[in-house]
Amino acid sequence: MNRHLLITALTAVLSVTLAGAAPYSPPPNDPFQPLIEDIDKNVAPVTTPLQTVNLKGDKGETTKTITGGSEAVNDVTYWAPPDGEQLKNNVRIRHVTFKSVPVYKDGEYHDDTVVYAMIAMPADAAPGKKLPGLLILHGGGQFVQWAPQHWLVEQWAAAGYVVVTCDLPGIASPAFADAGSGTWRSVPYGSTPNFTVTPDIKASWLYTAEATALKAFALLKTQPEVNPSKIGIVGVSWGGYSTTMLCGLLGDRVAAGFSTYGSGFYDEDSAWKLFLNPATSGFMFGNDPAGFEGWKNQGISKWLTYLDAGRRAGGIKSHFYIAASANDQFFRPPAVVKTLQAITNAASLNFQFSPNSQPDPKDTNPEHDIGYYCIKSSHNILTPGGNLVPSTFSRTLIGRGLPMESVYFDYLLKGVGAPLSTIKLSAPPKADRQNDLQVNFSVTAAPGVTLQMPKLYYSVHTTNDTWEKRNWIELEGVTKSSGMDGNAHSYSATIPAGIAKQNVDWYVLVSDTRSQGQWATTVSTIIYNTVTGITTSSQ
Repeated sequence: MNRHLLITALTAVLSVTLAGAAPYSPPPNDPFQPLIEDIDKNVAPVTTPLQTVNLKGDKGETTKTITGGSEAVNDVTYWAPPDGEQLKNNVRIRHVTFKSVPVYKDGEYHDDTVVYAMIAMPADAAPGKKLPGLLILHGGGQFVQWAPQHWLVEQWAAAGYVVVTCDLPGIASPAFADAGSGTWRSVPYGSTPNFTVTPDIKASWLYTAEATALKAFALLKTQPEVNPSKIGIVGVSWGGYSTTMLCGLLGDRVAAGFSTYGSGFYDEDSAWKLFLNPATSGFMFGNDPAGFEGWKNQGISKWLTYLDAGRRAGGIKSHFYIAASANDQFFRPPAVVKTLQAITNAASLNFQFSPNSQPDPKDTNPEHDIGYYCIKSSHNILTPGGNLVPSTFSRTLIGRGLPMESVYFDYLLKGVGAPLSTIKLSAPPKADRQNDLQVNFSVTAAPGVTLQMPKLYYSVHTTNDTWEKRNWIELEGVTKSSGMDGNAHSYSATIPAGIAKQNVDWYVLVSDTRSQGQWATTVSTIIYNTVTGITTSSQ
């Protein structure tokens, strides 16, 4: 008879895995600290209203020009400066620019960084009423003049939030971001010096991006309509990295963060791992052997200390959620898992790994190459509450980002709705690969939330596969026990020894549906491995 390795009482917030973790403290001489001090002093960047804004399409083409004046243009009425205010669909929008930190180029710093920002809020908010705030951080190659980004801001503002978003130099597409100005717009997206610390940390344009995001947070916090204790941050891809980074930098100044795809620990396993490995990073330096020696001897360590979001994750004190793809080619699962392990001080921690989110090779729709969620990449959350499956994709149905972002922030920042469901099981030891692996777990849901049947997914690890090509198989035979402990439902599943012995990654995922027509949500455990316990890049 097979022995069973019993896995019981695990928490999805990793309390077992992370027991005994050291308290977080920021690194010495942190270049971000003066900007954080400005936030604490309510010092915000000075804004300049814009008279004209060109909205852009997916390829950077101008689709509409909003011009100052009192006349109505289609569905837009735009007031000239100094108000610089647009009223659209009962949402007040201010189009402004502000000056950010200098960028480093050609051996010197250029103090001419001006970025475009939007400030939006509901037009019918009661006088004196404080509203929750939301900072939206765009992804790599995106920009705030992009029409879908405008639409996203309008959706959140219409739902009762004060919203700020701005272009992030080093992450934005400078060629299309013509509402801003300065040296940062002279370097094409993808060519910016993000992985450098020469002559210092501020030379990295990722520092410029995160410093700009901190200034945008200060701008949001100081809006008179904002409740400073109810501010959230949300971002996708590089914006997800920025969300993780800022929540770590700002601690309890943030109430809730939602990072889609973004993580830290790029040296663990990511699309940028080669840049951060001394054995493989030489290609960045061409005919500069001295630069390469400096980078591999001190530069990599310094970059990771100050600019890796995973090393900052211990500073997260807000509620926090990471929506990850189990097939992500950029932010790969081992890096996400290690980031989750580093988040030891959050008010709550939830997350998911969406299975089989690689692009559909049969999808020939050109519209799926572009858009807020590019579904011809592995950047997909194809679970309830995520972006929709390719065959039914529609940008108009995405809602406010991932649909479940609305559920998440509405509950934590507005007190509306119900909390996310949680999964509890124990962190498994290394499996005895000669025996079955039994997984016992419970799922707790708030009243009025209907659970779907949980799923256990597994994927066989081979030496030749990559995370983006992994096939996640749903294990048959998950069963529900008859008893309940309060609102907790009990379940069990068995991974047969014949599967477990093959070096298998596995995790449990559960979705729910919400009352009153709200979107569904999904949570999961971290990804475990039948050999190493928790999945790693070197298993």
